Amino acid sequence: MFSKKILVDENKLLDLIDEIRNDLPESIEKAQGIIDNYEEIMKDAKNKRNELLDRDELCVEAAKKANIMLSEARKNSCEIKKSTLHYADSMLEEIEKILSEIKKSFCEKSLEIENKINESIKTIESNRRELRDND
Repeated sequence: MFSKKILVDENKLLDLIDEIRNDLPESIEKAQGIIDNYEEIMKDAKNKRNELLDRDELCVEAAKKANIMLSEARKNSCEIKKSTLHYADSMLEEIEKILSEIKKSFCEKSLEIENKINESIKTIESNRRELRDND
């Protein structure tokens, strides 16, 4: 009888989990730094826009450029956020798959051990009956 078993190299699995555990916080920290930097850029852009509005003919053109910068900064920030969330989700998905494989393997091993114990109990019971019958 064949059983469907998946052998997982424990060291490789642990290395992969460590790698994911190590990379994920760094990626999140980088993303947070980018988001923090985005807010500084936004604040600076708004301040520059307000200063330029006080000037003459160049004010209109400068305000347009500032608005374009703000728009691009918002767009870039959204793209970075989406990318970071996608990366985090894919890492969590990979961990979920690994843990599911470990759980499946554990359940199979548990069933195998239970079957071995049941076989041993039956053998012992049979041996005891045989001993009693020989009395």
